[in-house]
Amino acid sequence: MTGAQELERALEAAPTDPVDLLVLGAASAPAGLSPWTPGEGSWPAGWAEATSWRGVVDGHAVVALGSTSARPELPGWHRAFPVWWASQRGARAVLILAEGQTTGRQPFPAGVLHATDHLDLTAASPLIGLGASNRGPLFPDRTQVLDPNLVAPAERLLGSQGGVLACLPAAGMGLADAGPDALEEEADATTRSGADALAAAAHCALPALLVARLSEDALRAEDSPALLSGLLACMDTPR
Repeated sequence: MTGAQELERALEAAPTDPVDLLVLGAASAPAGLSPWTPGEGSWPAGWAEATSWRGVVDGHAVVALGSTSARPELPGWHRAFPVWWASQRGARAVLILAEGQTTGRQPFPAGVLHATDHLDLTAASPLIGLGASNRGPLFPDRTQVLDPNLVAPAERLLGSQGGVLACLPAAGMGLADAGPDALEEEADATTRSGADALAAAAHCALPALLVARLSEDALRAEDSPALLSGLLACMDTPR
């Protein structure tokens, strides 16, 4: 059985709840969402134990997960399964919240970066081993996955600035090929999360917003209600 066939089987067993917005990497329950436990066997390995919430915000169905990726040692598609699931359930965007560290190339007074581009240095795409899939191409155009139409609420509510984010391998999974000097020349910040979700989002053409917290004071829990409302409003705005 190919990876794509395994993915399809997992999607058939997954919850059938509608989703307008998927949030990955939520540190705590966003306002308006309640704890949610998917039915036994409905999530694949690596996600059944993930902290999750579900609810309605401004008339939109929102699902939030406390992780951005499942355990790095799991097979590729497992690590980004919720992105494919959300896309199948009608999601219109995915918000990825990541912990990051500035390279010093430019200042970020508010301590928040929204990615305008990303460098995937993980060498561990969830598309590896997937095989032919009707969800999208194996080599998607990842330059289009970060949707510039979604950044307005992050800029307005969080004071975020645009920048290039380098996605490094998860801790203990090897080193990125680029050294610190090269990263400083190419990227404004680094993170060890978000790459799997972005790859899956590009594969199934799900618009994404990746916001990285670069300081402890940024992206506070009290910011999430306004951020979600602003993002949902952007999704509703005709383009």
